[in-house]
Amino acid sequence: MPAVIEVTPAPTPTPPKNEVIVLPKPVLPPKVEPALPAPPKIELPQPPKIIQPSPPVRPLPPPSPPKPKPKIKKVDNKVRVLAHITTDKPIYKPNDVMFIEVFVIDPTTKKPAVLY
Repeated sequence: MPAVIEVTPAPTPTPPKNEVIVLPKPVLPPKVEPALPAPPKIELPQPPKIIQPSPPVRPLPPPSPPKPKPKIKKVDNKVRVLAHITTDKPIYKPNDVMFIEVFVIDPTTKKPAVLY
């Protein structure tokens, strides 16, 4: 009868609970990008430089006198103004409070008009 030999595997070492096993990083081959040929250099002809003579320097004219402040025109003892009226919403329901904003502008100076 042949002899029977029992083979038991070697025990694997178990690390302690607080120890971390660090494996070596794999070494990858460096990336090689294909070399592209350099684009050919194209030289364009430069346009000729045109040199123009500078105009003669003229002295500044004397300052003009200040313009008189325009007054609000009265036609038939009435003051003419421009008014821009806006509301806070386009449509109101019955019994809603209406908020109106009015901008009064002097038509000659295009500045806010002072009515008194």
